[in-house]
Amino acid sequence: MHKVLTGLVKDHRLPSDYNHHFNQPWHSRAFLKNLKRWFVNRIMTKSNVSVPAFILFVCTPAWVTYYMLMNYCLTGQVNQSFQNNGQLYRKGNFGYQMQHNMNPDNFWNSRFQCWTTDPHCGLDLAPKRPWLDLKDPSSTMYKQYRGDPMLNPRMVKTGFHGF
Repeated sequence: MHKVLTGLVKDHRLPSDYNHHFNQPWHSRAFLKNLKRWFVNRIMTKSNVSVPAFILFVCTPAWVTYYMLMNYCLTGQVNQSFQNNGQLYRKGNFGYQMQHNMNPDNFWNSRFQCWTTDPHCGLDLAPKRPWLDLKDPSSTMYKQYRGDPMLNPRMVKTGFHGF
């Protein structure tokens, strides 16, 4: 057992030059100077990849940001996807919309593509609370009649029991 444990331990670590520019802090002059040199070298030698990537990740976001800021400065409106309550105005979030607006009459109007409480949503085709606003609400409230929950009104009307 003694002969197995004795032997030469080889150091497999690669030597590192602590003065090399990539080992310097990112804000140091040496690091930034060589990073700029690396970018310029890459753009000259691999322009088929570097130039489109530069346009995609630098120029396009700068262009979009500029035009969004100009739109905000000229009109005072922010793009809807950057509004804080943007998730409230997406189709399908009915429960979230109802909970946070606390408005029982607020629902998604598929005809005008907006929530009914939004300003300038469209023309209302009927009063929102017909049981309060109309003289004879039974003519327009047949959809809200629940009746017997065990009785199928289609079965009574058509005589067809289904499956």
